[in-house]
Amino acid sequence: MIKFVLEHYRSGGSNRYTCPGCGQKKCFTRYVDVNTGEQLADECGKCNHEASCGYHYPPRDYFRDHPDRDYSSQWERPLVNGKYSVLGNRGNSAAPVHKEVIQTEFFDNSWVEKASLRPSTFRTWMEQLPFEHDRIQEVLKEYYVGATNYDIVFNGVNYGPSAVFWMIDEQQQVHDAKFIAYTADGHRVNGWGDSMRSRCKKMNKGPQLEETEKVLFGLHLLPRYPDKVVCIVESEKSALICACRYPEYIWLATGGCGNLQASKLRPLANRHVVIYPDSGCYDKWKSKLAESPLKSYTISNVMEDYLPNTDIADVLLGEARLPDDEATQAFKRMKADNPAISELAQRLDLVAVSIGK
Repeated sequence: MIKFVLEHYRSGGSNRYTCPGCGQKKCFTRYVDVNTGEQLADECGKCNHEASCGYHYPPRDYFRDHPDRDYSSQWERPLVNGKYSVLGNRGNSAAPVHKEVIQTEFFDNSWVEKASLRPSTFRTWMEQLPFEHDRIQEVLKEYYVGATNYDIVFNGVNYGPSAVFWMIDEQQQVHDAKFIAYTADGHRVNGWGDSMRSRCKKMNKGPQLEETEKVLFGLHLLPRYPDKVVCIVESEKSALICACRYPEYIWLATGGCGNLQASKLRPLANRHVVIYPDSGCYDKWKSKLAESPLKSYTISNVMEDYLPNTDIADVLLGEARLPDDEATQAFKRMKADNPAISELAQRLDLVAVSIGK
C-alpha cells in the first residue's frame, strides 16, 4: 500500500499551513501516513503556489536527509514513467505516487539568450543602484537575467515586463525559470508569480514538464570560477546585489527560506561555502547544513541583529532596520496615546534617548 500521501483538504482549510518556502498562510499541504493519519514532519509537504514558490519537500528527500529516522519497513520502487511507488509490505501492489523526479528534458539555451535581451522593470531598477554601471551590466549578463515579452497586469496595475531568473545547473542545463514581477522601486509584487514550465504548459509550447528539478540560482557559474568562495543567500535579487558589491565571490540563491535542501547543495560538496540566512532563518538553516553534504562551510548570524526577514541586500542598500530599543518603544506608545505629544515630536524632530523612573 501507499505509505505517505499529501493530506486531503478539510472544509475551511484547517489543515493547510504556512509554507516554509514563501511564508504565505494556508497554502502548504503536509504529507501524512495513510495508516495513522500522522503528519510526517512540519516541513515535509508541498506549496499550493507552484509557480510563485514551488516549494516541495517529499518523503523520499526527507528520509534521505534524516537517515536517523526509522524507515526500514518502507522502500521505493521506480516506475517506467519516472514516478515512484512507496511500498509497505513486500509483494503488495502499489499505485504510483508522484515524487520529485530527476529531470532529463531541458529548455533550449536559445530561450535564455532571447529573454536576456529584453528590458524589464527590475533591470531598470538595478541599473540605478549605487554600483559601477559596468559591473551591474556584467552581473545581469552573467546571471542571464531576462524579461517576459509581455507586461504583467495584476490587480489592475501594470508593472511592465516581469524579471526572468533562469535556473541553470553546473553542466549548463536549463531546468526552468522563475518569473517575478517588481515595482519601480525594486520591491516584489506580492501575490503574483509564474514559471517557464507553467507558461509552456499554458501555451502548449516547448517542453511539457509536470515538474522540474530545482537547482540553486547562479549554479552555472561554478565551472567558470573554480577558485572562488561560494556564498548563498535566499533571494535572487539579493544574490545579484551582492554580486555587484562583492565580485570576488560567487553568489547563489535558494529562492526561499525553506529551499536550502541537501539535494541542491551536492554540487558544492567540494567548495568552501559561506551562508547568509535572512534574519529569523539562522537556526533553521544551521540545522539543515548539519545534515548537508558540504565539507567546508561557514554560516553567518550577522543578520539576526535586524528585524525579521531582513537580508544582506537590505543592509547594502541602507534599508535594513534594527529593532527599536526600550526608550524608542516607550516614546512610540506615548505618541500613540497622546496626539499632542505626537505633533510636538514631529515639529521639533524629537527622538527618545533614554528612559527613567
